[in-house]
Amino acid sequence: MNKTMLALILGASAGAAAAQSNVTVYGIVDMAVVREGGAAAGAITKVTSGVASGSRLGFKGTEDLGNGLSALFLLENGFQAVPDSLSPPAAPARGRVLIVDDEPGNLEVLSRVLKKKNDVLSALTGMDALGILEREKGKVDAIVSDLNMPDMDGIDLFKVVAQKFPGLEKKFIFITGGIFVAESREFLETVPNLCLEKPFKFDDLLAAVAQCSGASAK
Repeated sequence: MNKTMLALILGASAGAAAAQSNVTVYGIVDMAVVREGGAAAGAITKVTSGVASGSRLGFKGTEDLGNGLSALFLLENGFQAVPDSLSPPAAPARGRVLIVDDEPGNLEVLSRVLKKKNDVLSALTGMDALGILEREKGKVDAIVSDLNMPDMDGIDLFKVVAQKFPGLEKKFIFITGGIFVAESREFLETVPNLCLEKPFKFDDLLAAVAQCSGASAK
């Protein structure tokens, strides 16, 4: 991190000869131009304060009280040299999404769409998805799953996830080509999870994922 320090030290003194007193005004304005890397929004250059010792302003002095007596005083206060309005806005929160689809083409398209606002994990089968969830200890914000898949379909994946990671099943968003068997239709009627029928609008998918993850849909 490169920092450019701009410091201003204020000093002044004044005295009244008759009163045999003196006052010193002192202080420092601690500001720096900082460039930070590694953030979600990329490298950021900003002006910040309090990098070295903090900005402060103080008054100190003595007052002759007569008869060999004098009073000493010291008053100091810190302040923020850079207002919050000069700081760049925080990067929008990114969600963590697991996509499960047995069609590689669909998986690629969904990943490309969701990667704009989310960190994406992908799986071609339900078993692969379970392996990813085990590895990540269930730490995903949304699971976008095809409903109809060989070996382990979206319904079976949903049920296993509910057993192994209680509560995570609420984060499922199902997608389907519109071909429903009786079991699938009955299942969807018993759960509150959203099911998007292909072809669907990408904005609808982004909005559904944002609702689960808290990431921006725009």
